[in-house]
Amino acid sequence: MSDNNGLNISRRRALAGIGAIGVASAGAGVGTSAYFSDEESFNGNSLTAGELDLKVDWEEHYNFPQIYGFDDPTDGLDVHRSEPESSDEYVAMPDPSDPMVWVHEDDLVDYMSNTSIEAFPDTDNDGEQEVEGSNFSNGEFFDPCKDGADLPDDLERDSTGIGRTDNGDTNNGDGGNNPLVSLDDVKPGDFGELTLSYHLCDNPGYVWIIGDHSYSEGEWPELANKIQTVWWYDDGDNVFTGNNCDEKLYLADHYQGQRDPTLYEVTINNGNAVTSELTSISKDKFAGTHIGTSPDGGTVYMVAEGEDELAVYDYDSDSLTFEPIDVGDYSLGQITQAAVDTDGTLWIGSTSDYLFEIPDPENPVVTNRLDVDINISGADNVFASNGQFYLYTDAGNMLHAVDLLSGNTMEVAELETGEDLTGLTIRDTGSGSLLGSVTGGTELIEFDLSGTELDRYSLSGDLTDHGFGDMATGTLCERQIRRSTLADDLNALQGGGLQLDDLGLEECFMPGFTRYIGFAWWLPTDVGNEVQGDSIEFDIGFYTEQCRHNDSPTGPSSPDT
Repeated sequence: MSDNNGLNISRRRALAGIGAIGVASAGAGVGTSAYFSDEESFNGNSLTAGELDLKVDWEEHYNFPQIYGFDDPTDGLDVHRSEPESSDEYVAMPDPSDPMVWVHEDDLVDYMSNTSIEAFPDTDNDGEQEVEGSNFSNGEFFDPCKDGADLPDDLERDSTGIGRTDNGDTNNGDGGNNPLVSLDDVKPGDFGELTLSYHLCDNPGYVWIIGDHSYSEGEWPELANKIQTVWWYDDGDNVFTGNNCDEKLYLADHYQGQRDPTLYEVTINNGNAVTSELTSISKDKFAGTHIGTSPDGGTVYMVAEGEDELAVYDYDSDSLTFEPIDVGDYSLGQITQAAVDTDGTLWIGSTSDYLFEIPDPENPVVTNRLDVDINISGADNVFASNGQFYLYTDAGNMLHAVDLLSGNTMEVAELETGEDLTGLTIRDTGSGSLLGSVTGGTELIEFDLSGTELDRYSLSGDLTDHGFGDMATGTLCERQIRRSTLADDLNALQGGGLQLDDLGLEECFMPGFTRYIGFAWWLPTDVGNEVQGDSIEFDIGFYTEQCRHNDSPTGPSSPDT
């Protein structure tokens, strides 16, 4: 249970769903349909079939919302159509490798708000998604298995409840509903983005993106060949930051007050975990420390184990500063873990089984306390680049997924080696396998989401024996699924679909997780009159198939599905 006191909860913490979309036209609307199985039950007897239920929520953006009666999204903001001379502080959109605009990072939140044209759930009908409110089934926050969209029924507009936005984008003018992406006046330089939050309820399932169209090879409207696309595993902010990132790993070490807490950078190389000392803190000041890093990996936040204090290490300047933590009415107790989410919020856990939320670690103020439903006294936690929060406990050597709305946890896997871990991180910039430091040991162990050991690395360099402490992922990078044209996308999706995976490791998705698929499209500025009057009609959606007793799923191309 959360002590949130009315604070806003970011979209990425909403539980999620799965659904169907359509994309762009330069003269006509676009069709849409959904493909998935739902509930079957045998009631009144002794058997009830388990559910394999898919739910969805979404938020869509368009760079020219004026066509639907919105204001100019760039008014008062630092937005450029050509690359600024100093672009380090700008976000290139919609695809960093082929941007249409550059938005200053300080204006990104406002720009995304201004370009949001529809969402589900949209309780105040402003085109942006809301996940808190009394309209939801539990009277507090969005529960996807109860409130999430089932398609196509929930494509209906709803301006007063918890459904879809009702505006010029969603209303076809005749009282009917438009597809999720329905553009009838696409111009060169236009772009849009849609992020779907998808959620499996009740049982594990394999998941595919699928599509259908009626065009023969070589007969695509020219618009479909000219529209560029990129798909990625999003972290919930609707912005593709690219996947050209270098791995950066950190490890903090201390030993029951017998040696100074020390921060190391870790490089995996030829079976070794090579450690390089970065900084240390006197054991008289910090008896121990647990760490989380900013999403870009440039700042490490070192939380004192027994004090309400935070040490901030800046990697580029090799500097260390100290900040007191304003705990308000809370008591942190004995800190056991720390991690930073993809928003930059610091979460610290204590032996009291609470997670404390610090939205701005540079100005550390505790704004919320979450009561976790398991013992986390011997544990570490980590965020994946897709926003999923994992927590490892020595009790049962179990990896858990945590819902940051309710504090509820779900067992993911037991580490097959049965070892206690004092630190946990995720490789490949937050999208790969898990890596843990063995308590009181000399090795790091790499394992997957089933708990299977993949590799071991001997500590070498400045640290060769690890007592207690923490690990953290540096740079978090979203993982690209594919980049192509709309025509190639639809051909690929019709031909058996595109199977999704979890952290690049498991194709079977556990229920109860929050997951996001981002999709961006754009019409390059050098496209000419050859696309005038073109329109595209197609279906695109998702398919799931049970995992249990099904080691070789047939997928959506099977005639039985």
